Amino acid sequence: MRRIRQLCRLVDRDTLHTLDRLLVLGRLDYCNGLLAGCTSSTLHRLQHVLDAAARLVCGAPARTHARPLLKQLHWLPINSRIQYKLCTLMFDVQHGTAPVYLTELCKCCLTFAYVLVHEAILIYLSASQ
Repeated sequence: MRRIRQLCRLVDRDTLHTLDRLLVLGRLDYCNGLLAGCTSSTLHRLQHVLDAAARLVCGAPARTHARPLLKQLHWLPINSRIQYKLCTLMFDVQHGTAPVYLTELCKCCLTFAYVLVHEAILIYLSASQ
């Protein structure tokens, strides 16, 4: 992130946004589905990195609140990024577009919940593998 900050004066905002997305967001999103059960302190650290990246791209001072900047850049907070990644993977599993190794790990079962939805589909990982 410090190296990208040094390039701020040399490149335009679009190039800076691309560099930030490739180098920082790519690392945050890589295998972030594994972070689903992490502690809040770990997620807070990752959120701090995401906030710093948003400030860098927008050229905002370090004390600026990051939520409006994330919204302006159309970036999700780290908790939502993890949830989105897992939902996307489960959608692919359910519709048969996921890799075979992932489809074999997941089993689909139908349950009936009468609280909000009449029929919900739950996908869970098989414990035997």
